[in-house]
Amino acid sequence: MDFTGLTNPVLSFYTAYRTYTGGEDDSLEVVVSTDGGVNFFSATTTYNKSDASLPSLATRPGQSASYFPDSSGQWRHETVQLTNVANSANVVIGFRGKSDFGNRLWIDNVIVSNPDRTCSNIVTSTGSYQCDSLLRLNFNTLPLPPKVRISLLTIRQSRKKQKTTI
Repeated sequence: MDFTGLTNPVLSFYTAYRTYTGGEDDSLEVVVSTDGGVNFFSATTTYNKSDASLPSLATRPGQSASYFPDSSGQWRHETVQLTNVANSANVVIGFRGKSDFGNRLWIDNVIVSNPDRTCSNIVTSTGSYQCDSLLRLNFNTLPLPPKVRISLLTIRQSRKKQKTTI
């Protein structure tokens, strides 16, 4: 790809993955090259996720059947900054997958964009924040949910009652 003239290239894509039975450490890494794919290195934002990483690569819990995402809720949107290859003429983006006998990993809707600017207002309190003429964000506070107390005594008593009635 020719990134000549791009100052802020960003890779975005969707991924869906689940382990086979749990414990397999498959991974996905985004790498870039500026010499046509001879040498690869990490993007500006290092993307190297596995089942063991935080956040995890997995979008669903493990299952022993072959995985096919069947709803939009099983996909996660990912973005990776590519500014370390901005203004380069011969860019190759690679997805390096490593298998540890896990399940299927899906990648979709791969897009490279060059946002003109990033909204970087610092939110210090509730209210309205204007990033530019097209974007206004309103931050409001919400009340905390009511606290729930669980009495261990009540739980023990109910267990005793269940044992005596069986």
